[in-house]
Amino acid sequence: MGVDFALLDADDSLIDNSHSYRDRRIEGIVEAACSVIPQHEIYQQTGIQIMSINSLYQLLTMAKSGPSQLSAARTFLNVPANFKIIILLNNIVIRYIIRINF
Repeated sequence: MGVDFALLDADDSLIDNSHSYRDRRIEGIVEAACSVIPQHEIYQQTGIQIMSINSLYQLLTMAKSGPSQLSAARTFLNVPANFKIIILLNNIVIRYIIRINF
């Protein structure tokens, strides 16, 4: 699944700042997840190693703290994709401004 990510709502607006995989909110979350779903089943379904840095555990932490952000989310972007979109959109806006002014 990757590591850091951003969630966008139905209007493609950022729901919250991205949280790093180093965020303390995920401490103990792997154990909590594996108490519900066995490690081998997590691996079988996702193909990811059982490591707290995986976004699966950040998403689980968000779900446990309250569903509002996840309920509003319509798009999941890993951070590199998020940066790519920001750069692309900025370039489009800059080109538009240049065309209008010149």
